[in-house]
Amino acid sequence: MIYSDYVTAVGATFQIPIGTATAAAPFTVTAYNTELPRSIDYIENRLQRELDIINTEILDSTGNLTANSKTFTLPTATGTFIVTEQVSIVVSGQPQAPMTPVSVDALLAMYPSDSAPSVPSYPTFWAPFNGTSIYVAPPPDTTYQVQVRGTQRVAQLSSTNTSNILTTLFPDLYIALGDVFWAMFQRDMMVAQGNEGQGVMGYEQAYKALMTPALVEQYRTRFRSAGWSSRFPPAIAQPPQT
Repeated sequence: MIYSDYVTAVGATFQIPIGTATAAAPFTVTAYNTELPRSIDYIENRLQRELDIINTEILDSTGNLTANSKTFTLPTATGTFIVTEQVSIVVSGQPQAPMTPVSVDALLAMYPSDSAPSVPSYPTFWAPFNGTSIYVAPPPDTTYQVQVRGTQRVAQLSSTNTSNILTTLFPDLYIALGDVFWAMFQRDMMVAQGNEGQGVMGYEQAYKALMTPALVEQYRTRFRSAGWSSRFPPAIAQPPQT
């Protein structure tokens, strides 16, 4: 599915006149053009929060530690990390074993000082600090390259970025969530006119029905399915009828 397919589906379902489906403002009604990027925000943020999508995993090796400092600013060369999962330093071109994640309190209790305790000094622990930085310890004695693995948001769908992982892997979920958003939007318009719509819950239920098998698929990609494997889980046995 591409951008124009999404626009066309929205127009057909909710009877919104379309001028040019590939345009940044494809609808002939201004209010719907204003809401279009908000609908994409809603769909893509919700999908990425509710699905642990392996395709959003990024390995960024552009960051570097600072000598005698526990603070490491997460790299942004490929985007902003939402979830940091693994941190490793690179020594003489060779990635080292991943650091062990610990709490901030534990890390600061073990290494209160920013001074490197030895030469060389390789950090072996890390802890989340804020949305853009983490702590590492023991503090490094010099600048080391860092590999960070984690989850980043995909490039958002638009008239210029006509597809992404979400539209490619989950076109049905994308449309279903779009239906939820636009049903809510039209309901709000109807409420303002004294005529509340009743379709939102139906669209939400349809989305949830589609989400269940999508979750199974994502567990399989991460070897979190039955028996910690990528196998399809067996159907749940139904109790005998009496």
